[in-house]
Amino acid sequence: MALILVVDDEPPITQFLAELLEEEGHRVATADHGGTALDEIAREQPDLVISDLMMPVMDGAHMVERLRHNPTTAHIPVIMISAAGERKASVTGANASFGKPLDVGRLLTTIDSLLVKP
Repeated sequence: MALILVVDDEPPITQFLAELLEEEGHRVATADHGGTALDEIAREQPDLVISDLMMPVMDGAHMVERLRHNPTTAHIPVIMISAAGERKASVTGANASFGKPLDVGRLLTTIDSLLVKP
């Protein structure tokens, strides 16, 4: 059972993703911006992070940059989502990107592929 951290400043989106992932058998932690996400990552070392791009305090792009520059977190796969579209989300250094509204089937397939250990 994987631990997935969901990072979004919109509670309905966080709740939707948390319920979806729990139904798929995953454990879920949440954070409301990149700063609280980094604190949670330091405590929990999740198997995957799903993050919104545009958030107050610390956006998703800055959070990914900090993750990638830390040797203990650089390996954690990140899926970036953005209301600005998939193209905007794809420039962040994340492993995968999605626009909003989410294609749930594609998201679940991507999660499964990123959680597969080589």
